[in-house]
Amino acid sequence: MSEDHAEIPIFPLHAVLFPHSRLQLHIFEPRYRQMVSNCIANGGYFGVALIRFGEESGEPAEPYLVGTMVRIVDVHSYTDGRFDINVLGVSRFRIRQLDESMPYLMARVEPIEEITVDNTDEVELLAKQCRHLCEDLIRHQLRVAELDVDVRFPDGPEGLSYSIANLLDFTLIQKQAFLEMTDTKARLEAMYDHLAEMDIPRENEPKRLRAIDLRDWVSVN
Repeated sequence: MSEDHAEIPIFPLHAVLFPHSRLQLHIFEPRYRQMVSNCIANGGYFGVALIRFGEESGEPAEPYLVGTMVRIVDVHSYTDGRFDINVLGVSRFRIRQLDESMPYLMARVEPIEEITVDNTDEVELLAKQCRHLCEDLIRHQLRVAELDVDVRFPDGPEGLSYSIANLLDFTLIQKQAFLEMTDTKARLEAMYDHLAEMDIPRENEPKRLRAIDLRDWVSVN
């Protein structure tokens, strides 16, 4: 195995998680309880990948080959061995080889690097436009609840594109396609086209939304 490859546990889910985004998981199956225990003992990292065929529980599922490395940032353990964990997306990977010899999937993976952009000014402008549209959308959706919160996204265009893709109501297949893209500009263009087609009312004094109110996306295994 080359230095660019790593061997990590894989948790197949009916969910797509992007870098910089969070996910809450309830871990109850013995194989994943074992996986989480091993991960906690060895640094708290594993991979999340969308299921191509199969289910989250029962027989082993076949994952898509591109997923996200996650870090366990919070753990609540139960006396019967179950866990509630909160994970943070760290980086993307591509599966090169699957190993089914363990109770849970293991895989040799390599990191996915984003294409270096030539016209950074154009990408920065596109990111700014997407940020403003998405902020307006969030404020509009939460205004009726009279919430006084902040809108906060990652500063860089790449992180921003992941956050918007995670937030908006795309299908899992569309989200997987965004995850697999290696071009920030192309991802932002898709985000902008989607946001621009939406009828987003604007007011002079919009309410503000905190990132903490958006970060948790819940799934169970």
